[in-house]
Amino acid sequence: KPFPLIGLVLSVAVLLAVQWRLATEIDRLEKLVLALNAQQQAGISNLMSRQQELKVEINDVMESSRLKDLAYFPPDAFGKNGDLAAFIVRQLRELRVDSLWGLAERKDVGPTVRLLWLPDAGRPTAVRLLPPSRSSTFFALEVVQIAESNPAGTGKLIRGRIALLPGHSADLNRRLDEIGIWTAPASLAGDLPEAVGRKGCWILEGVKEGRYHLLAGGSAADPAFQKVSQVMLLYPKQLAGIRISP
Repeated sequence: KPFPLIGLVLSVAVLLAVQWRLATEIDRLEKLVLALNAQQQAGISNLMSRQQELKVEINDVMESSRLKDLAYFPPDAFGKNGDLAAFIVRQLRELRVDSLWGLAERKDVGPTVRLLWLPDAGRPTAVRLLPPSRSSTFFALEVVQIAESNPAGTGKLIRGRIALLPGHSADLNRRLDEIGIWTAPASLAGDLPEAVGRKGCWILEGVKEGRYHLLAGGSAADPAFQKVSQVMLLYPKQLAGIRISP
């Protein structure tokens, strides 16, 4: 009797079709679950990234607020040129760097120097020489640049740090001695280049043995700037995201 056999074959065929359909649906659901998990992970990652960005922004705003009333220079550092003093201080505050003059009160700080470079075209840059720390025997250069400026002075900053080999730090210290940073006064009132206070000028500060020193110039062609920039602006160019002119 063929009919029971045909019925059995049909039943098996239907069962196989159902199994295939179930396997296909299970596969689709597994892929959907994987996609949802990936989206969830991406969402969590984006949330954590944004949280970190907000933390940095909040810290920057708080730091800007702290620096708002901070004194960066001695009262007579730029003579009676209040506009010049305000211009330089505004650049330092936008870079959100601390006051070296304030550090001079601490006898245990230094020697340290900071070069503020304001190119005609390019990013304002502050490069500070840091002495060896408890965790390192190397001098280091700490770099801060304004990548995106805004009227509130809370624009995006790029920061970096690079250690100097002993030979490089010795070379820089020799250059600093040659330009006379450690014998320079704390005031530029009697010897202030006219170009200081405009784009293309530079300010070099130094703190050593509790004393504050100040040099400035109005051009990248200044011999003193040439000497220190060949180290303080050359090596930071290796850092990712840092762009230094010229």
